[in-house]
Amino acid sequence: MAETTSSKESVSGTQKIIIQGIWATAFVGVACLGVFVLPKQFAPQSAPPMMNGYQPQPGQYPQQSQGQYPQFPGQQPGFYPQPGQYPQQPQYQAQQFPLQQPYQPPQVQYQQQQPVQQQPVQQTQQTPQAQPNAIASAQPITRQGVDSGYEIADLNVANQLLTGLASLASITDTPAGQQASEKNTIVMFFDPRCPYCQAAHKALSGKYPIRFVPLSVLGDQATQLDALPGIRGVLKQQDKVKALHNLMAQQTQGLDMSPDANLDKEVNQNFEVWLTLAANLPDRAPAVPLFVVPKASGKVAVLKGWDNSMMPVVDALLKE
Repeated sequence: MAETTSSKESVSGTQKIIIQGIWATAFVGVACLGVFVLPKQFAPQSAPPMMNGYQPQPGQYPQQSQGQYPQFPGQQPGFYPQPGQYPQQPQYQAQQFPLQQPYQPPQVQYQQQQPVQQQPVQQTQQTPQAQPNAIASAQPITRQGVDSGYEIADLNVANQLLTGLASLASITDTPAGQQASEKNTIVMFFDPRCPYCQAAHKALSGKYPIRFVPLSVLGDQATQLDALPGIRGVLKQQDKVKALHNLMAQQTQGLDMSPDANLDKEVNQNFEVWLTLAANLPDRAPAVPLFVVPKASGKVAVLKGWDNSMMPVVDALLKE
């Protein structure tokens, strides 16, 4: 009887040990589940890191500033267009000076235009992407009567510039008894509606050989191309000098101002060369009137704006 009781107590003790072992094992399993498994299952999903680089967080991108043409106090009276005043034009890029090959004016692709009498021929223009001073030899002209002007001292660049400008559509006005050439002819970019351009035309015409290069740049998008019909009319005339005088006096009788895609292309090329030259000067500011004055030394002066105090300056530059 005593042996039976002892045997039961031994079995009961063994069962307790087994049960305790089972609970201990279960506790360890639950603890591992809570520590290692569940956090991974319920952790928030994050974006995979960028390969070989830094992945910025929202708000870390710097704000990009909009390009502005610099403004300079005391600029010569004239028209200085601001960014955004031109309708958009496809893929205009300012050219760089100096050039390794003979200068060729920029080429632009034009869509075939249908002759529609009720609608004017439309063109587009764009403010250039201003580049750093690409004409390294351009230095400011510091003399009385000139507020915005530069001298291009590199003779090679000056010669290339004059050669390139000679191909533009223009009106050549040569005084009687003088022989015009690239080396003694002033080039004047102008808009016939610009009052400063009109004053310069009146003061200079008949005194020096001048090539008047017409543009249509004044006004907002709605009036940007208003000068184009009158420019067409002048370029179609046999006596372009007389026609230009009449246009500047707002006398357009007898001018054929009908659409002409080829002439429009030439005037648009004038516009691009004007912007190209301005973008490569130190102030990168286009203006009308803009003058390219060849000097006797082979150097070239570029002047912006006009008032009558510039007359003796122009005369002096031509002789230097």
